Amino acid sequence: MTVRVMVFGRLHRSEDREAFEAAITEVSRSIEGTNGYMKDELLRDQGDPDAYIMMSEWASRDAFLSWEQSGIHKQSTGPLRSYWRAQADFKIYDVAVGLD
Repeated sequence: MTVRVMVFGRLHRSEDREAFEAAITEVSRSIEGTNGYMKDELLRDQGDPDAYIMMSEWASRDAFLSWEQSGIHKQSTGPLRSYWRAQADFKIYDVAVGLD
């Protein structure tokens, strides 16, 4: 079952917004081809432009957790750590109904 993973975070510094968004693009490209990975989206809060939600789509919960628990996860996402602080938890949602 397809899942969406949401990671909530904030920039350390507002002036890094453009660099952070460019880094997210590079990280997403670097994990293309990972088993079960489908796509990423970065959502920015209109009322608080330093707050983001990183949303990933995966073929299954197991595929995401396998990648998340691997060493390649920290290596792939390392460039983001200097820009933002993610909350300690993330949320995994099952896609109950796909509406197109």
